[in-house]
Amino acid sequence: MTRRMSVLLTTAVVLTAGCTDPPPPVTVTATVERDGKAVLSGTYGVGPGFDPVAMWYALEGKRLRAVGPLTPDPADPTAAVLTGEVRVGLTRDGKPVAAPLLDRLRVVRVPGTEDQWEIPRDELERATKTTLRPGFDPKKVP
Repeated sequence: MTRRMSVLLTTAVVLTAGCTDPPPPVTVTATVERDGKAVLSGTYGVGPGFDPVAMWYALEGKRLRAVGPLTPDPADPTAAVLTGEVRVGLTRDGKPVAAPLLDRLRVVRVPGTEDQWEIPRDELERATKTTLRPGFDPKKVP
């Protein structure tokens, strides 16, 4: 083997030695229920090391499809406020992760759509402070 071939082979081994496929993303399903009936639903992927709070915050900006009746606010058709017993359930690969119970939840319509909605960051933070994690520390928010 020539010196040049040896250098090329060594370089190829070094470059590929640390190359492994990253673990596949974990599928999270979010379902928003009002008084026990599904209103919004969607799925998104997160890294395998995400804890429940990180999965919760990863919900920011994710589109949820209307699967039940949702009435936009007459004063602001780009938003809707769900009231009553509102539960936002998260499951990871089919296993429950979090299901905070809220008395209200504000969602905003994705621009240019009729049945796509998102939960704004301030609503995620409000739910976290009160129900998802006792002793919430805003300094540790991802």
